[in-house]
Amino acid sequence: MAKDSLYKIKPIGKFLLHLGAFPVTRDTADRDSMAASEYILQQGQALILFPEGTRKEGPVIEHLRDGAMFIASRTNSLVVPVGIGGSDKSMKPGAKFPRPVRIKIVIGKPISPPAAEGRISRSAISAKTQELQKALQDVYDQSLKV
Repeated sequence: MAKDSLYKIKPIGKFLLHLGAFPVTRDTADRDSMAASEYILQQGQALILFPEGTRKEGPVIEHLRDGAMFIASRTNSLVVPVGIGGSDKSMKPGAKFPRPVRIKIVIGKPISPPAAEGRISRSAISAKTQELQKALQDVYDQSLKV
């Protein structure tokens, strides 16, 4: 899943499609990207998304969007938090190309989706999003240690 504006840059858009990525319109309830996400997970494939919604700077994982846990609840999928340390030095916001730098990746324990009988409440999804935020902070902190 990648922001839709990247697909307007022809070489990047083609490259992303070749990798299996698909566009998402941020700041909306993008039904097409939700359907694509659900389809990918229902096929038993992995879905990579960034629940922050954009690249951020600094050592603190700030507000997450509920989309990851919403999709997880609809597909009964586990969410695996991944911390990527050093990536901020590779491609700062506004950069056109990444710079080669050493990064460290830490993979956390899977988090189960919110569960309920019938429809899952927004509060249950939000609670799981908070759990994900804490787990992401933990793996990110670990990824910054040398």
